[in-house]
Amino acid sequence: MSQNPKNKPHNDLESRIGRGFINSRWRYSQFVIVGLIVMGLVGGLSALNWWVSGLIGAAAGIGLWLVEKKRGVL
Repeated sequence: MSQNPKNKPHNDLESRIGRGFINSRWRYSQFVIVGLIVMGLVGGLSALNWWVSGLIGAAAGIGLWLVEKKRGVL
């Protein structure tokens, strides 16, 4: 049986992640979710104010975005 070239991934990135997520509008939501999780953990486990926890969460989300950008995933 021959494979359908339309369904064949164009590169290694598409075969690992999938075309649907790469092209979706939810592509960057993972960074917001990571930031919110870090914000909640820092706020719940420490005596810091909510805005300090928010800054730390934002830094974590942006840091993850930069790592993914450097890896070439985005």
